[in-house]
Amino acid sequence: MLDVHEVAVIGGNDATARVWELASGEELRVLNHSHTVLALACTTMKDRPVAVTGCEDGSIRVWDLATGRQLLCGGGSPGTGAVRAIACTAVGGRSITVVCGD
Repeated sequence: MLDVHEVAVIGGNDATARVWELASGEELRVLNHSHTVLALACTTMKDRPVAVTGCEDGSIRVWDLATGRQLLCGGGSPGTGAVRAIACTAVGGRSITVVCGD
């Protein structure tokens, strides 16, 4: 589990998403990607804090914020375009992710 209560997750054109503790400003994790991170959202999955990231190559990844481990990776098929926005919510007790891209 994360030992902190409030974090910020920031994506960048350096092909990373970085997890920062808000109170101290300390960088906690670096989530490495293969392309620029253009979109992200945070939610919980099975009571664990996760980040969902979308990249320039159309790939979507789910990251465990407590460990920095990549849990899922999908998308990125030729011609799908970049992921521009991600939103996470629950419908009928199930977690869903909505993705918008080129």
